[in-house]
Amino acid sequence: MIISTAPLRLSYLGGGTDYEMYSKEYGGKVIGSTINKKVYVFINELSPIAEENIRFTYRKIESVANSSELIHPVVREVLQRLAPNERLNIATFADLPGKTGLGSSSAFTVALINGIQSFLEKKVFSKSDLAEFAVNVERNILNEIGGVQDQFHATFGNLRSYEFVGSKAVISQPFYSDTLLEELSGYHFLLYVGAERNSSRYAEQTKQNILDKESLRYFHEMKLLAEEGILQLPKLNSAKAIIQNLSSLMNESWSIKKHFGKDISNNIVESKINLGLSSGASAAKLCGAGNSGFILFLVPESNREEFKLKFKNEVLIQVSLNPHGATTLRN
Repeated sequence: MIISTAPLRLSYLGGGTDYEMYSKEYGGKVIGSTINKKVYVFINELSPIAEENIRFTYRKIESVANSSELIHPVVREVLQRLAPNERLNIATFADLPGKTGLGSSSAFTVALINGIQSFLEKKVFSKSDLAEFAVNVERNILNEIGGVQDQFHATFGNLRSYEFVGSKAVISQPFYSDTLLEELSGYHFLLYVGAERNSSRYAEQTKQNILDKESLRYFHEMKLLAEEGILQLPKLNSAKAIIQNLSSLMNESWSIKKHFGKDISNNIVESKINLGLSSGASAAKLCGAGNSGFILFLVPESNREEFKLKFKNEVLIQVSLNPHGATTLRN
């Protein structure tokens, strides 16, 4: 059995500039980190007595004779290109629910591709090839609207920056040592603020904003903040200084992002962000495209008890920053 994993991610700065229609023209820049919450894909050979050729277990079970019959679009297209004649039993689950702004869809795509390649014992893709293959499946073959940072985060892992021109990326080295990354982890809290949202709807809104000359300037401003972070953050060597700098950039970026439309945030999100900031958090932003999912808070150590007390009756998760990207294990 192959156990393939890919981490979920936090996007700090530059989100939206990784959309190909923006980055092809202006270049996109983002900073983010993967976390210790993952998507898991299990793959083994289907029993010879099974009547079907492919079984895929997720929220439901699909049992089909041919990969072309699969309803799940990503699994269908990946298998048709990588393993069209294999008898496969595939199952998946995740540490946190999907469609909550943490890049789970692309993490699944990356984990599936990586797992299939490992199962077939073929030459494993390079990290760049793996991320680009995942981008091609989601953005070109399936024509799903969205950016391309999630596929690279899930593949490479760690806290780093990505500079995009179209679907091609220049990937930085990790900003910090594992020791400093562990210290930074203590500042990171995720607050759950609502049901799953339709990410494609917000992706379409982002696309329209890029096409609008008035809104386009906000993307330029967000890219400038990411550029400032790329210049400043790797030079810092203390968690306190990093969080102070990152908090300032994140708060300014979130303020800009809210210009993209009334559906980016809502009264519930704003009230919880304001409560968190007034209770000791130094920065806050809604993860992902907008409206619901998880709010990311950065909270200094001296304020954490007061902060956690304010949200004691809600789903508040402290997460660790994960130095690892996509991995596979043969069991």
